[in-house]
Amino acid sequence: MSKKPLQNRLDNLFKQIQTAAPVETQPPAAPAAGWYWECTPDGIYLACSPEVEECLGIAPEAFNGQPVDEFALHPDSAGALQSAFRKAQSPREAEVIFLHADGQPVPARVSILTETGKNGHESRWQGFVQLLPNAEIPAPKFEPRAPEKPQKVSTGPLSSSGVAAEAGSFRPSNVVWTKAGIQSLSQNSVVAHNGENGPSVIAAPFRMRERGAGILEIVDDTTRVWSEDDRQLVQEVANQLALALENAELYQTVQQELSERIRAEQEIRTRNQDLATLNQAGQQLSRLTSPQEIYNLVGAIVSQMMACSHLIITQFDGARRTVSYPVALVDGERQELPAQPLDNDVAGYIFWTKKPLLIGHNMEAALVDLGITLPERMPLSLLAIPMLAGDRPVGSLILHDYDKEDAYTAIHVELLSTLTSQATTALENANLFQEIRAALAAIENRERYQANVALVAATLSKYGSKSLPEVLASLGEAAQPSRVYFAHAMEDGGACTWHVEHEWVCPNCKSSSAGYFSQDDMPFVLEQMRETGWMAKQVPELPFPDRHFFAARDAQSILVLHVPGRGQFPNLIIFEQVDAARVWQQEEIRVLQIATDALSNTILRENLLKQVQVSLHETENLYNLSHNLALAGEPAEMLAAVASGLQAAAIDRAALISLEWNNRGAITAMHTAATWVRPGVQMEVRGDYPLETYASLLLRQSPAYFEDIAGGQMEKDLATGFTQEGVRSLGVLPLWAGKRQIGVLLLQSAEKHAFGEQVRRTVQPLADQLGTSLDNMRLFQETQNALSETGQMYQVSEAIAQAKTAEDLVMIVARHLMPSGTDRVSLATISYTGEGEPAEVELIGHYDQDHEYQRVGMRYRAALLPFFTSIKNDPLVVHDIRQYPMDDTTRGILLSGGVTGSCIIPLVASGRVIGIIATSSRRQIEFKSEEVRRLQAAASGIAVSLEKQRLLIEAQRRALELQTAAEIARDTTSTLSLDQLLESIVYTLRDRFNFYHVSLFLLDPNRKWAVIRESTGEAGQEMKQRGHKLTVGSRSVVGSVTATGEPLIISDTAKSPLHFPNPLLPDTRAEMGIPLKLGTQVIGALDLQSNQAAAFNQDDLIVLQILADQIAIAIENARAYEVSQKAVEEMREVDRMKSQFLANMSHELRTPLNSIIGFSRVILKGIDGPINETQSQDLNAIYNSGQHLLNLINDILDFSKIEAGKMELSFSEVNLADMANSVMSTATGLLKGKTVRLSQNIGPDMPLVRADSTRVRQVLLNFISNAAKFTDDGSITVEAELVNSPSGKREVMITVTDTGAGIAAEDTHKLFQPFSQVDDSPTRKTGGTGLGLSICRSLIDMHGGRIGLLRSEVGIGSTFFFTLPLIEPEPEPEPEIVSGDRVILAIDDDSQVISLYERYLKPHGYTVTALTDPKQAVQRAKEIRPAAITVDIMMPERDGWQVMRDLKNDPETRSIPVIICSILEEEEKGINLGAADYLVKPFAQDDLINAIGRLNHNGDIHNVLIVDDSPEDTRLVQKMLEDSGKFQVSTAQGGVEGWNSLLEKRPDIIVLDLFMPGLNGFDLLERLHSDVELRTIPVIILTGADLTKEQQKQLSDFGQQLLAKGRLSEKDLLASLETSLRKYHLIGD
Repeated sequence: MSKKPLQNRLDNLFKQIQTAAPVETQPPAAPAAGWYWECTPDGIYLACSPEVEECLGIAPEAFNGQPVDEFALHPDSAGALQSAFRKAQSPREAEVIFLHADGQPVPARVSILTETGKNGHESRWQGFVQLLPNAEIPAPKFEPRAPEKPQKVSTGPLSSSGVAAEAGSFRPSNVVWTKAGIQSLSQNSVVAHNGENGPSVIAAPFRMRERGAGILEIVDDTTRVWSEDDRQLVQEVANQLALALENAELYQTVQQELSERIRAEQEIRTRNQDLATLNQAGQQLSRLTSPQEIYNLVGAIVSQMMACSHLIITQFDGARRTVSYPVALVDGERQELPAQPLDNDVAGYIFWTKKPLLIGHNMEAALVDLGITLPERMPLSLLAIPMLAGDRPVGSLILHDYDKEDAYTAIHVELLSTLTSQATTALENANLFQEIRAALAAIENRERYQANVALVAATLSKYGSKSLPEVLASLGEAAQPSRVYFAHAMEDGGACTWHVEHEWVCPNCKSSSAGYFSQDDMPFVLEQMRETGWMAKQVPELPFPDRHFFAARDAQSILVLHVPGRGQFPNLIIFEQVDAARVWQQEEIRVLQIATDALSNTILRENLLKQVQVSLHETENLYNLSHNLALAGEPAEMLAAVASGLQAAAIDRAALISLEWNNRGAITAMHTAATWVRPGVQMEVRGDYPLETYASLLLRQSPAYFEDIAGGQMEKDLATGFTQEGVRSLGVLPLWAGKRQIGVLLLQSAEKHAFGEQVRRTVQPLADQLGTSLDNMRLFQETQNALSETGQMYQVSEAIAQAKTAEDLVMIVARHLMPSGTDRVSLATISYTGEGEPAEVELIGHYDQDHEYQRVGMRYRAALLPFFTSIKNDPLVVHDIRQYPMDDTTRGILLSGGVTGSCIIPLVASGRVIGIIATSSRRQIEFKSEEVRRLQAAASGIAVSLEKQRLLIEAQRRALELQTAAEIARDTTSTLSLDQLLESIVYTLRDRFNFYHVSLFLLDPNRKWAVIRESTGEAGQEMKQRGHKLTVGSRSVVGSVTATGEPLIISDTAKSPLHFPNPLLPDTRAEMGIPLKLGTQVIGALDLQSNQAAAFNQDDLIVLQILADQIAIAIENARAYEVSQKAVEEMREVDRMKSQFLANMSHELRTPLNSIIGFSRVILKGIDGPINETQSQDLNAIYNSGQHLLNLINDILDFSKIEAGKMELSFSEVNLADMANSVMSTATGLLKGKTVRLSQNIGPDMPLVRADSTRVRQVLLNFISNAAKFTDDGSITVEAELVNSPSGKREVMITVTDTGAGIAAEDTHKLFQPFSQVDDSPTRKTGGTGLGLSICRSLIDMHGGRIGLLRSEVGIGSTFFFTLPLIEPEPEPEPEIVSGDRVILAIDDDSQVISLYERYLKPHGYTVTALTDPKQAVQRAKEIRPAAITVDIMMPERDGWQVMRDLKNDPETRSIPVIICSILEEEEKGINLGAADYLVKPFAQDDLINAIGRLNHNGDIHNVLIVDDSPEDTRLVQKMLEDSGKFQVSTAQGGVEGWNSLLEKRPDIIVLDLFMPGLNGFDLLERLHSDVELRTIPVIILTGADLTKEQQKQLSDFGQQLLAKGRLSEKDLLASLETSLRKYHLIGD
C-alpha cells in the first residue's frame, strides 16, 4: 500500500476517534529566546520544548535520556550547573554556555524548579533556559564537544517508553491502557473490542529486530464495530510504524557515531595543543638557571593550562625532612608560605609514596582512607603530581578545586606529570649549574686564599714579626673584609689590655678608631675562642657588651683569630665586615688559621730566641759556678762557690745546714756545716738549729722564698729569731740526695729582696749539685770504710772457691766471718725427693771454739725438723731459742747442742734452699746488721761451692754408673747362659751402684705371678729358696711395675703405701722398680732398694731403664738360643740333603744322556755300518734332541746351584779376543741352513779381565744362541769396548747385535726372569726352559758386572750387553807418617793392652812408650814430647777424663794430640776435651793406624774447628764434615774453650756459633780480627737466631759467611767450607 492512501485512511480513522483520556496540565510556555526542559532527579533529560531546536540546532528528541550537565553543554560550565543543582534554596540559577550544533558557544541562564510527583509519577526537575545574547563569551580553551545522538526508544508493550497521541498532541507514555493491547501482544494478532462495556479499542502488534515487540492501540470513546478493513489498516500501520522506528534508531546510531568521531577529533586537537604548550614550556625551562625562576614558570604554565586559582609547588629537603613552598597560589593570589616539617598532609603523602594523587569526589572519605590529615578548607577535587629526580622526590605540584568535583582527569595527570618531569630535569640542571658556579668561585677563592697565605708565610719567614703590615695586607687581599687589624696582648697581673698595633683597611672603608681595648669589651668573644681558637659571628647576634663594642665600629660581621704568645692571653687578628652581613666559611677560617699559626710561630720563635740568649748568659754563669763548685773539696768552699756567684748584691750571707739520720731513717739533729758572708758584712754564726723549732721551715720538699720576714710571711717565733740576726729576706733551699734530704742552703739578705726569677733559676740547679757533692763526700768516706771490708770479703771468696770439703768452708767462716759473741759454726744440707719435697737434713760440717765437736754426718728426717726446711731466702736471726716460735723437736735438738742465740743463713742454688750455714752462741746475743750482711754475702759462694762439690760427686758417680752399665751391657752380649747372666747383673748393680739390695723377677707362663729369679745377699738366697713371688698388680712396687709397664720410684718407703715390707730387708729406705720389656710386653721387673731416703733420681732411672731393656733382650736371647741352635742344625741338614739331591740328579740324568748322544754319534759316523738317508735323518733328530735335553739339564742344575748358593767361580786373567774367537767357532754350527753372517769386532789391545772364562764363555754363547734362534737373515755381531760404570769405575762392555725379529717394549720385562720367555705360547717357533738369560744375569752379578738389553726395535733387531770390571792395580803402600820423633805415649792401667798397641804400631815405624800410672801423665809427656798420646778412660785412682784435663791445662802439653782408647763410647766428651781422635775398644789394627795417620798435616785433609755451646749441633756438623772424608774436625764447647783451642792449635777454618754464654760469637770474631796471626782464618757463622740489622752489619764488617742452623744441609756446609778455603787459597779450584 502506498504512503498517500495510507495517510488518507489514517486521517479518516482518527477523525472518527474521540479522546477519552484526561488532559494533563501542560508546562508553562517557555519564555522567548529560550526553551523549557524536564529531567529526572539523577539529571537525565526527559523532555525539551521544540524551541531548543531553534536555539541550538538540535532536535528536542535528542535530549531525551542524556545527562543534563554534559549534553550540548560546554565542559567548563558543568561545574557551575552541578553547583546550582546542589543549592538548598531557590532560586537555583547558573550562567552557563551551551554548544550549538555547529560548535559555536551559546551563553544562557538556567533556572531550576522542583516539581513533586503527580498522579503517582516520580518527582522530577524542570526549568527554563534563557539565552543571554549580550553576555561576554570567554575564549575557549578546548574545542566544543559535539552533541551525542539520542538513545533508541523502545516501544515494547511492557517497555518503559512509549508515545500517546491525544487531542492532537503527543506525549511519552509507558502504560498499556487496554486489555485489547495486552491480548494483542500475547496473541500476536490484531484484537478489536467494539466498546460494549467501555471505549472501542483496536490493537495491532508489531515486531522490531533490535527492540523486540510493540503494540499500536487505537481507542475510540464511542461504541464502534471495527471492520476488517480497519483491522488490516491498523496492522499495516503497525508494520509501517515498526519499520519507521527501526529507521529512526538506525539514524540515531549513525548520528551518535558521527558525534563521537567529532569529539575524538576535538580531543586530539586539544592534546596536540597541550603537547605544543609542554614543548614550549620545556624549551623555556631549559634556558633557566635559577630554581625559583623555574618554579615561577611552572606555576604560570599550569595556571594557564588549567585555569586554576589554587596551585601549590613544594620543594622537599629529604635530609632535614622539611618542605618549602616556592610557589603558592591561593584564590588566585600569590602568597609566601613558611617552610615546615614534613607531615601527613598531601605533600607528605607525595614525598613518601612518590606517586600521583587524583581525587574527584568523596574527598573527605578518600583522604581519611589514605591517612592524610584533613585540611581546614576541604576541596572538591584534588590533583597532586610528584617531582622525581630518579627515585628521589624533590617536590610536588598540588592543584585544588573548591567549586566542582571531578575537575581533573587522567589526561591532566599525564600532562602535568610530563611538565613536572621537565621541571625536575631543569631543576637538577639548574642546581648542577649553581654547584659548578659555586665550585668555580670556591676554587678561585681558595686559590686567592692559598696564594696570600703562602705569601704571609714567606714574608714572616724572611722578615719576622716586623712585617706585620705586609702580613695584614696579604690577609686582607685573601679574605677581602672591610678591615683587618692585629691587637697585641699586654698582661698586667690577671688582667689584659690589647693594643691595635697594625691595621689594613679596604679602599672604600675608614680606619677603626679604637687603639686599645680590654677583656671587658668583648668577654663573650674571648670565652668562645678558648676551645676552637676562633670566633665568627654576626654583630647583632652578639651579647652585650661585645655587640656594643663592634657596633660602635660599624661592623656587621666579625671573625676573630687568636695568635698565641708567651702569656695567658693571646694576641688577636680581627676581621670586620662593615658593608653587609657575612657568613664566614669553615674552609676559609682554616686557611686563615694557617696564617695565624705561622705568625704565632714567628712570634714564639722570636721570643724563644730572646729567651735562648738570656739562657745562654745564665748557662755560662751557671757553668762557671758549677765548675767552681766541682773544684771545691770542703763544705765551706762549696758554699762560697754557690753564694758568691749569685748575681744579686742584696744576698750578703749564706749558711749550709747538715742533717743527721739514725739507722731507723729518722732525722736526729740539724747543725751548721758552713757559712759565707760578703766582705764587710757581719754575721752571727749559729751552731745548731733545734729540730722541734725549725723542722717546719727547714725540712721541706721544695724551696721557699720569704721577701719580707717582718711582713707576716713566716711564723712569728721563727721570724723573731732571724730578725734578731739581722735577716730581712730569706731563701730556704732543701738539699736532696736521691730520696733523702741531707741538708739546707739558707740565702739571707739584710734588706728586703724579692729573689727574682733569674736568681731562682740559677740557685736551684746549684743547690741540686751542692746536695750531690755533699752526698758524694759522704759516699766517698763510706767507700773508704767499705774497701777494707771488701778486701776481707774478697779473701773469703777466694778461700771459698778453693775449698775442697765442707769442713774447709766451715773453717773459713770461723776464721773470717763469725759475729762477735758467737762460738760455733754449723753447715748442713737439705736433700729433696723426686717430687721436690724436703727429704733429709744432714750435718756435713761443724766448728766449736771449745773444741766440743759434734759428730759430722748426723741425719734427720725433714719431717722432724720443719723449722729448718721452712726457711726461705732471707736470713733468720734468733736472739734466744727459748723464746723464738718454732717446733719443739727443733728447739730440743738445738738446746741439747748448747745453742741459745743463732744467725741462720740459707744456702740457695738454682732457686732452691740446699742447706744452711749457722753461727751460734751458748748465750743470748744481738747480731749486728753488717755482720749478718757479710754472712749473707758469703752464703752464695758457699752454696756454689757445695753445689760444685755435689756435681763433682755426681759426675764421678755418673761415670761409675756408665762404666757399670757398659760392663753389664758387655756381659749381656757375651754370654747366653741365663743363670750366669742374671747373677752377674744383680751383683754388679749392687756393688757398683752401692745399692742395699737388688732382685730380678720374671713372669710365669700364665703372667699372673712375678717370680724371683735372682737376688743378692743372704736375703736373696733365702727368697730364691722359698720361691718368693708377688702377684702381678699387687700392692707392691714389683706388682705395680709388672702390671703397668712403667717404672716407679719411692723416695721414702715410710710414706708410700706401695712399698711391700720384707722382714729380710729391714733397712730399706727407698725403692725403685723398672719393668723388663720386649716391645710392649712386660716379661719381668728389676727391683732396686737403698738404705738412704731419696736415693734414686731421674738420671738413675734413665741409665737403669736402658740397662733393663738390654737385660730383657739378653733374657729373650738366652731363651731363644736353644731354639735357634736347633733351627740352625735343621737348616744345615736340609742344605746337605739338597746338595746331595743335586749331585744325584746330575749323575742320574747325565748318565743315560751320555749313552744316547754317544751311540747316536757312533752310528751317524758309520762305525757300525752304513745307514740309509731315512736312518740318518732319524739319528740326527735323536742326537740333536739329546744335546738339547743336556743343555736343559745343565741350565736347571746351574740354576739350582745358583739358588742354593753353591755356584763357585774360578777367576783368572782372561783375554776377551781369544775367548770370543773360541765362541764364534762353536756358534758357527748354530747357523747352518741360514743366510746369517757371524762376525766379531774385538781388538787385540783390549785389556785383560779377571773372570771365570768358562762361565763368561757360557754367557756369550747364550747371547749368540738366542740371536741365532730369532735371526733368519742378516748378521750377528759381537763387539767389545771400554766404558765407565754408573759408579765411575772402568769396565769392558761386550755386546751382541742381531738383525732378527726384535723385542717389543711391553715384553722387555720378561727378559732375565726365570722360566720366562718373550713368546711363551704353545705355538712358539723356539723351545727352551726360559732359564738361559736368568743364569747369565746371576753369573755376571757374581763377577760384579752388569747385564741387560741395550736396545731393541721390532723388525730391526736387538742388542744385548754384559760388562766385566777391569783388573784394578794394587794400592800403593801408605806413606810413612812423618811426625817428629815418631814416639807414641800409651797411658793404660793394663800392660797387655800397651803390648798390643806396640805390636800394632812398631811395623809402621812408631815407638810405643808405656805408662801405667796416670798421675805421671803430664810429667812423662813433658819428658819425651811424643807425637801422640793414647789414653784409656776407665783407670783406677785417676780416670782418663782427669788425665785429659791435666794435659790440656798445661801449656807445654796442651798441643799434643790425644787419642781416647776406651770401652766407653763417649767420643763426644773426648773430642770436646781436646782429643784428636777417639777409638772404641776393641778395635782393629787399621783403626789405630788410621787415627795416627790423621795427624799428618801435610796431606790433603784440612783442619776444621767447630765452636758451639750445643753438643747436639756440634755433633751434627762434625758428622757432616767427617762423612765427606775431606776434613779433620775439632770442636770446642763455647767461646772460651774455642779461643783457647785457637791459641793452642791454628785450624784451617772455623765453624762458629754466634749466641753462646760467656764469650759469644761476636766477641770471638773481634778477638780474631784484632789478632794479626789469626785474622786470616776463614770463619763460617752457624746460627739459628734471626739477626738484627746491627748484628748483620757487624758480621758484614768481619766479612764472614752465614749459615742458618734450622736449614743446614751437608751439601751447604761442605760447599761453604770449600768456598772459604779457596778464598784463602788453602785448596785449589
